Amino acid sequence: MIGMGNRVRGDDAAGLAVADGLRSTESLALQGDPTSAIDRWCDFDRVVLVDATRSGRTPGAITRLSRSEITTVSPGPPRFAGTHSIGPVELIRLAEVLGVLPATIEVIGIEAESFAHGAALSRPVSESVARMIEELDHA
Repeated sequence: MIGMGNRVRGDDAAGLAVADGLRSTESLALQGDPTSAIDRWCDFDRVVLVDATRSGRTPGAITRLSRSEITTVSPGPPRFAGTHSIGPVELIRLAEVLGVLPATIEVIGIEAESFAHGAALSRPVSESVARMIEELDHA
């Protein structure tokens, strides 16, 4: 499991918080250049990416995309958009072009309430982070 985000931008830390909270699942909290995830997942058959989203849904809402569903996400403003330059959907598309996708990949987005600098996770996002930790640790 790879959690993406930025620890100082409020709910953008959701993916990192999930990665930090996992105990029985191998995880990586990836802050900074998202393309470095490609190097990290080469040794795995199954990868789950978790990131904050901004799609207009209710804060804390969880969205899941399988590899096949990622191709249906329309161009334009990213459905999965945090504060980094490339989101997980674009990252997967890049890896596909490069021929380095794991056999199974899933993107889990947690809808953000705020990306305010210096803010903590909002309550609805914190609750969703806890649900995702529970689910992924028991998968």
